[in-house]
Amino acid sequence: MKNADMPAMPLDSQAEGDIAQGYRYSHTGLTKREHFAALAMNGLMSMDIKGRLGPRATAAGAVKYADALLEALEDS
Repeated sequence: MKNADMPAMPLDSQAEGDIAQGYRYSHTGLTKREHFAALAMNGLMSMDIKGRLGPRATAAGAVKYADALLEALEDS
């Protein structure tokens, strides 16, 4: 599995109690790529006060930043 597809904050736990006794569950949540893109999008949106970029351009830019970060992490 590529680093970009790995879970950003995986959760593996075992529930306790009468109803879920012995039930194991796992939640992978967002991938690292999705998480990094969301963080980048937050930063891009905070810089674009007048909303000139628009949502599609902002999202595309955020994905490019996320991919660049993942590539840099692979190289290090």
